[in-house]
Amino acid sequence: MQVDNIQKQYNFSREAASRLLKASIRTLDRYIKSKKLSSQVIGGRIWLNKGEIENFKREKIRGVTVDE
Repeated sequence: MQVDNIQKQYNFSREAASRLLKASIRTLDRYIKSKKLSSQVIGGRIWLNKGEIENFKREKIRGVTVDE
């Protein structure tokens, strides 16, 4: 089912992502709004892709600009 596939891809909460990135939830929301991170609303909650968050963190640490 497609919903199950989306849930497997987007399985990381904003709270967990903000802890991993050491950034506030508001900053995380700004990253989502500016399309630096993608998100999916499932069950009324915003979910992110853990792999994407980890890649973003590596890029951020290396000082690489994530803008496209």
